[in-house]
Parts: sequence; structure tokens; C-alpha cells
Amino acid sequence: VYYESSRGCPRNCSYCLSSTSKEALQYRKLDDVYEELAFFLRKRVDVLKFVDRTFNADPARARAIWSYLLEQRGNTLFHFEIQADFLGEADFELLGSVPSGLFRFEIGIQSCNEETLAEVGRSRKIEKLLSNVRRLVAETSVEIHVDLIAGLPGEGLDSFRDSFDRVYRLGAHHFQLGFLKLLKGTRMRERKDEYSMSASPFPPYQVFETSDMSYMEMVSLESIEHLIESIYN
Repeated sequence: VYYESSRGCPRNCSYCLSSTSKEALQYRKLDDVYEELAFFLRKRVDVLKFVDRTFNADPARARAIWSYLLEQRGNTLFHFEIQADFLGEADFELLGSVPSGLFRFEIGIQSCNEETLAEVGRSRKIEKLLSNVRRLVAETSVEIHVDLIAGLPGEGLDSFRDSFDRVYRLGAHHFQLGFLKLLKGTRMRERKDEYSMSASPFPPYQVFETSDMSYMEMVSLESIEHLIESIYN
């Protein structure tokens, strides 16, 4: 089941459709969220995926929902997309008590190149983010899923190799190597000529090459993606 407890995103990543919305972050009432989560728990849903773009944009609210789910102790796996550098000590204290099989976190790292992160409008607190992911892996039973994106502006093969190695060494349970998409309506698509990007004219509009990454280099990374999926994952 896909479920939305908030709408909008505090970030403004230039490749993401969420960045095209002018609306402020909107949160549903916690009492309504609790009531609906109780319904799904009674129905013994296997996996409930929160599609909130940044579930812990409001850390106190995120902890309230996590605490509620901890109290219920059902058989459902709950999936959250979080921003790891937003996590504080109160979060780690709570998450340390989460039993295996209850929570899964998807964490979009995307790149470890600070110039690239600044170019696409993401947080540059990469060291704190990586440190917090390491703590999640070492100190909690939460299943950790991390993402990288190949083809971002300012990141050539050497830089991406460094990003890949640093993320690989985190020891996350699942590692997704994705490829930049030029989604209609995003600033990234509007600036594709500035980055010398060529992409498929068909959905999902995957980038084939950039001024920093050649076509053959992108193809080589697709082979790496296959190895990650078939061996690591």
C-alpha cells in the first residue's frame, strides 16, 4: 500500500518533479494518520510505503509516527524516504529500539561531490549524511536502502567512482545505482543544453551522456548497475 501523510518537500532538487510545486509543505493531522495506520495494521498489510518526499522533514512529527508504530507491533513493514542528515540523537535513541523487519529507510545520497550537490540544489552536508547512515547500519535494525544517480552535472567518471566507493563502503542492505532522467517540467530538463545532455525522447527520458560523462562511460555504469542488482542486492 502507498500512503501519503504529508505533501511537498523541503528540498528543491532540480531533477525532481517535487521541485516544480509552489505549495508549502502540507501535513495531515496526526490523529487522522494514526487512525488510518491502525486500519492498515488490522488488515495485516504486508508493506506500507510512505510516499512523503522527505518523511522526517519535521523530525518531531516523524518520531511521533515512529513511536506510534512501535507501540502497535504489527506484522507490517513500513517504508520511509528520509533525509539522513536531519537525524539527531533523539532519533537514534528511538530507532535503536526498532525490531528487525518493522522499518525500512530509503536514503537518497545521489552524489558525494559537493559541487554537484550544490548545482542540483541538494544539501551539501554530505559528511553528516554518510556518518548518520553508518550509524543506522551499525546501531539499529532498520533496513537501509541507499541511492546514487549517475549523470548529474559536474560529476565525471572519476568523481562518480569516488561517490560509488564511499556509498558502497557504508554497508547498506540495498544499494540502488540509478541514472538521471530529464523529467518534463523540471529545471534540469530546461537546462539540458547548458550541461550538453542527450537523453531518450521516450519516458522515463534517461540521460545518455553529458559534458562530464561520455556515452560509453554511462554504458559501463549500466554494467555496474547489473552487477549491483544481481550480486550485492
